[in-house]
Amino acid sequence: SRTFRHNLGIVALLREDFETSEAYFRMEVEAAHARGDRISEAQCTVRLAQFEVVKERLRAAAELNRQALPL
Repeated sequence: SRTFRHNLGIVALLREDFETSEAYFRMEVEAAHARGDRISEAQCTVRLAQFEVVKERLRAAAELNRQALPL
């Protein structure tokens, strides 16, 4: 259940524009949650966790992954 914001996040990621990509995924997590789209919310939450791993913030990454599990 991919949305326009999710797709823009992927495009930015492929262009190595990590800041923009992360922003799109954060926006989509909120929007997906508001509309009850649990799949998109989980997908984008996992993407955000991947950004945290790259930044070596492993506790934050683990927490985001835990948040995505019940979705």
